[in-house]
Amino acid sequence: MEMESVKSHWEGSLPFGLPQTSVDQQLETWLRSRSLHALKFFTFHPSTPSAEISQQLERAFFDCAGSNFPLISTAGVRNASDVRLPDASFSGFLKQLPLLPENILADASSTIGILQSRGLIKSIGFDDVLKELRSRPLTEDEMVACLKWWISVNKEASKFQLAPRTQFLEAAILLSRTPGSNDEKIVPLSSIRSFINTRTFSAIIPLDGPLPDHLLPPSVAKHFTANELTTSFPWTELSIPDWLGHICSPSIRKANPDVDITLSAPWAERVLLVVAKTWPNLPGPAKGEIYTHLRTLSCIPTSMGMKTPDQAYFSQANIFNDLPVVTLPSGSLVKTPLERVLIALGVRKHVDLQVVFNRMIKTNEWTVADLAKYLVSIQSTLSSEEWARLKMTAAFFQEGNLEGDTDQNAKRYQAQQLYEPVDVFRSLGLPVLDWGKQTKWRSSSDEAKFLFELGLLRYPPLPVLINLCASADSHTRSIALKYLLDHIGNHYKDYDPSDFETIAFIPAMKASTPCIGTVKEVFSNPDWAMMGFLVTPDTLPLDAILKLKIKQHPPTAMLVDLLERKPPQNQGEAKAWFSVLGSRVPDFSSTELQKMSRIKMVPVPSEEGKLRWLEPTCCYFGKDAQGEFHSKLFVFVNFGLLANGFLTACGTKHEPSVEEVVQILLENPHKFYASAEGPTQFLAELRNIAVNHKLIKPGTIARMKRAAILLGLKRRPRKGGDKVDFNEFDEDDWEVQYDLRKAEEIIIADDTHALQAFGDSFFTAPQEDILEAFYTQLGSRRLSSLVKEDYQSSAEIKQSKTATEIRALILERLPLFLHEHSHARTRVSYTWLTSQVNFVVKTFGKLSVKKSLMFGDLRLSRQQEASAVAIRTGNTGPIHLWIAGNAQIDMYEILRQQRLERQVAQKPRVENSTLLSMPPAANSEDIVSVRSATSPTPISSPIAPPVPLASKPPPGKPVLDTSKTPSSAMEPPPTSSRNPLASIWRKTGIALPPEPSTQIPPVSHKSPITPNTDPHVTPLKNICEHGSKTSSI
Repeated sequence: MEMESVKSHWEGSLPFGLPQTSVDQQLETWLRSRSLHALKFFTFHPSTPSAEISQQLERAFFDCAGSNFPLISTAGVRNASDVRLPDASFSGFLKQLPLLPENILADASSTIGILQSRGLIKSIGFDDVLKELRSRPLTEDEMVACLKWWISVNKEASKFQLAPRTQFLEAAILLSRTPGSNDEKIVPLSSIRSFINTRTFSAIIPLDGPLPDHLLPPSVAKHFTANELTTSFPWTELSIPDWLGHICSPSIRKANPDVDITLSAPWAERVLLVVAKTWPNLPGPAKGEIYTHLRTLSCIPTSMGMKTPDQAYFSQANIFNDLPVVTLPSGSLVKTPLERVLIALGVRKHVDLQVVFNRMIKTNEWTVADLAKYLVSIQSTLSSEEWARLKMTAAFFQEGNLEGDTDQNAKRYQAQQLYEPVDVFRSLGLPVLDWGKQTKWRSSSDEAKFLFELGLLRYPPLPVLINLCASADSHTRSIALKYLLDHIGNHYKDYDPSDFETIAFIPAMKASTPCIGTVKEVFSNPDWAMMGFLVTPDTLPLDAILKLKIKQHPPTAMLVDLLERKPPQNQGEAKAWFSVLGSRVPDFSSTELQKMSRIKMVPVPSEEGKLRWLEPTCCYFGKDAQGEFHSKLFVFVNFGLLANGFLTACGTKHEPSVEEVVQILLENPHKFYASAEGPTQFLAELRNIAVNHKLIKPGTIARMKRAAILLGLKRRPRKGGDKVDFNEFDEDDWEVQYDLRKAEEIIIADDTHALQAFGDSFFTAPQEDILEAFYTQLGSRRLSSLVKEDYQSSAEIKQSKTATEIRALILERLPLFLHEHSHARTRVSYTWLTSQVNFVVKTFGKLSVKKSLMFGDLRLSRQQEASAVAIRTGNTGPIHLWIAGNAQIDMYEILRQQRLERQVAQKPRVENSTLLSMPPAANSEDIVSVRSATSPTPISSPIAPPVPLASKPPPGKPVLDTSKTPSSAMEPPPTSSRNPLASIWRKTGIALPPEPSTQIPPVSHKSPITPNTDPHVTPLKNICEHGSKTSSI
């Protein structure tokens, strides 16, 4: 009842139409006191002795009240749920929201706390703010407080939320200016997009002029910083271009002529001054926007009214006194800041050049010098476009117009088409500027410098000057060349002769006649004149040659081309040419040297006495030990040291290589043999090839194996001579037949006894180790590998004294034999041989051997008696020596074929067999003599006349004619194959042992017949091979 009474008093005291907060102050204080008394009366204090009683009474009291708990507020008595706790941050703009008075909150805190805990009294929330903002517009002060609250909330928020801000902006409404006045204006906050920042140049925007509707009232904006407004609201600072675009819009200009920039000169001056103040700090895009807004408007006050910027002139440009010059209504002068703006807008600082040309030049009022003087005065005001137009304008006369031409009909030129008026250019016939006679031309004057900037030529372009140097007029040519040489270091630093390689402008000499040539044709070294090249004259100094970058020598490619097109015509010219080219060898590339090696450029005399030209690789220098022979096969030249050096680089060698010799041999073997004039020189060449065979290409080796290029020898008894003694084998009883054969058709004669038996049926290789090895490499086979031996023996003679003596004699000579083999490994040792078990000598009644030869189509056989047989089973078995008892013992005959020696030594030697076969009576001096007689010595055969070959050369390949050479001198000195002990024995008086009585019967060409085998004899095989091997003599 108490609170109802307070409520009726509160509401009854309010005038009609006023809000609940408009009650009288004294009445409000009295009513609050009564409400406070009622709250205190119903305040429950703790009961004693049990506090439970007071708590239950308090709980029951508030439960009965429920949510309809009346409470005094700043807006009268309201339900507790409609009352909010006071908050100072909202006090500036929440005027109608019921709040709990401060004295009630302080004096009835217990009851208020219980109401808060029950949720009946709450703090002010965002919905409370929106409710009041939607209920009424805010004054400017209230809006300032409201915006400050929102800014503080936005700063404290952990995350920006767009929805609350949108609700806030849509709910808030500003009542602009003084309420009730005529200029009162309702501004929804949601319509605001910009503001004026009072701390920047936008603060100078006139506030009494037209402002955009989306602008936050400056009276409100001045209370905030730009950062607060831009971070809390979707607003931007109003820029000068935006403001200018607003006031220049047709609707604004039409609404009020006093603020129309195209009609009101004072307003235009104010606007231009605002722009001028902010111009230095504006970015480029902003300046571009201002230019876009104003360039088409008549916004420039002039002496002839409002003009567009491109129609107005500054005062210094009024050279005709009838131009619209910028004139401010205030009478102020156009100062620098405003001048910059006007220049940017297009106000002219000088008269358009075309106007000048039309009004001055065509009326003959000004000369070229006067025009240049004016242009110098305005050059700082010329834009880049005007500079470009001026450079392209034909406004200048050429000196020396035709007589009778007036300025109106005389041809005019651009500055870049004329040269400065100096004598050297007049001498060269170049078009020079007509400067007139009243004013002297000075290259250092401002007018001259300006004209140079317009393109007036101070020196001829390099291509023009080069063409003058190539002029048909010698006087012009000399002046131009001198000018080029004098100024090449400053004006023509980029001179490159390759840019003018097709223009003949270089002074030159051709066969003592002055001429001019291109940089590709003229060279500074006079030595090249002999080869037909143009060279610089002696009158051209060295520094001029260096400046013109004339090459000293022709390019190597040009030299190669010359040699290919026109080689030297004689040997004298070749020597001179090659000597000069010898100094250029390092300059040639490997490709060029290879190309020149294939050019036929070396003149040499032919067999007919005429000249012929050969490739350098087909020629050789000098002559070696075999030069006389090689000169028949190869061409030798000598042009001197320098020339030979050049030919060496091109592939000419000092002597033919082994490969080249072999190629000549393969090309025509019979001609090669004929050139050698016999076997002596031919074998010397084969010997050289054999020693250097590793230098021959594998492909060439393969061809050599298939070609008949090897010299073979065949021995046969002389026709009509005495009967041949096969044992003596005297060379005088034999004749040697030579022929060129394939390697596979020649046999290596490593078995003398077999050679005696079958030597007249095949060709053998020369008996030299080097040649035999070479023949073997090419495919020749050894005779020992082609001959098969079968042995027969009669019954053994037991306890033969001869066998014992022979064994003792061999063992006596064996130490000396082993000493001779100290350089090589022996098969057995002396200690091993002294054993009766390891070295066994037996005597049989009779021994015989049958030799069979199979070689190609040859099937030959020979049967004869033997005096001894050496046998060894395997590589470790004992050595058996069988001796024939039916013949007188001949130690040399036993050992001369080296059969026994092969059982002892890896490589038999002739002198070893001789030492073992010495008679028992021989002393130490005889042994020394044997060593000397049998030691190998070099054989120097005298040069023999040509020896014909058995075969004829193939058709179409001529050889040297050797038919006139006597046959008695056709053979080289033979090498004796007699018993090497014969001379020793004759000198010492020791009787020669008797020779075997059995002679070698004639060779049978029938198929060999299998002999009857003696049951007491084991077939012998060569022990030098694997398995069971025998050897026989």
